[in-house]
Amino acid sequence: MNDLWWTYALTGSFVGALYVYINQILRLNPHVAMIYRGVVFFVILLSIFPLFTPIQNPLFYLFCIIQGFIISIADTRMFRLSKVFGGEATSLYQPLSIGAVFFLWLLINPRQMLTALSHPLSFAAEIICLLIVSYAMIKLKKAKISKRIIRFLLPLVIVIMVNDVMNKKCMDAGAENIISAIYYYNLITSFVIGGCALFNYQKYKVSHCFFDIKSLLTSIIFLIMITLVVITKNTAMFYTPNPAYATAILSFAPLWIIGVNQVLQRYGLLKSVYREDPRYMIMAVLGIIFMILIVNG
Repeated sequence: MNDLWWTYALTGSFVGALYVYINQILRLNPHVAMIYRGVVFFVILLSIFPLFTPIQNPLFYLFCIIQGFIISIADTRMFRLSKVFGGEATSLYQPLSIGAVFFLWLLINPRQMLTALSHPLSFAAEIICLLIVSYAMIKLKKAKISKRIIRFLLPLVIVIMVNDVMNKKCMDAGAENIISAIYYYNLITSFVIGGCALFNYQKYKVSHCFFDIKSLLTSIIFLIMITLVVITKNTAMFYTPNPAYATAILSFAPLWIIGVNQVLQRYGLLKSVYREDPRYMIMAVLGIIFMILIVNG
């Protein structure tokens, strides 16, 4: 484990927040975004194929293919839920999935579970920190939680839980060369995601031009952002002992957005007045800080 794993996750959450903020202005069609995320990204990566050494572990490639399908399922589910419940309610999947990822990883890694149980105080402290972060992020999102929303969100939470665990498994399987592993992970998942995106594009008969100036500009920004997010997230997943730790920090994107809004308001660049409860912001930050200290020993 690299003690700086959290810096990669924190960078990933910042870049993710930056993309969300930019997309609120440019508003790239989600189906078009997934095609650029898949097909265009795959073509770009394929052009530098000779620069990277193949991973020898065959399980790595199997995990990457599965991961590509999981990402496609998750994104399709998110787009559908956003139309029904809105972005705030849909984004609840992030804090809700943290605990699920934590325990699933321990269940499939019994040796790590035994190690955790041999240090009950640290184990309990980690769980408390993750619960604090999850609770604080849910309160910050200000989404109204109902049984109907939970019922619709549950499948997405399960998919995201499997997605993050599989992400960690992919990186561990490619441990022989982490740089090549990140490259091939992106190459393979982009191919699968692109295929699924084209299928959905035809299935839902999306009428949108791919090559207008707005789409091209937004897509270039999107590709740069997604590249940075994937690199930082995969590196964090490789070095973290449990993927839930990285998931918790990656869910911090709303905090970055709140921070940017506060700065813009301070200088009169944003008219809307955001009144966020500072208690939950402090709670989330302290939960992450203590979690990092406990995990790094």
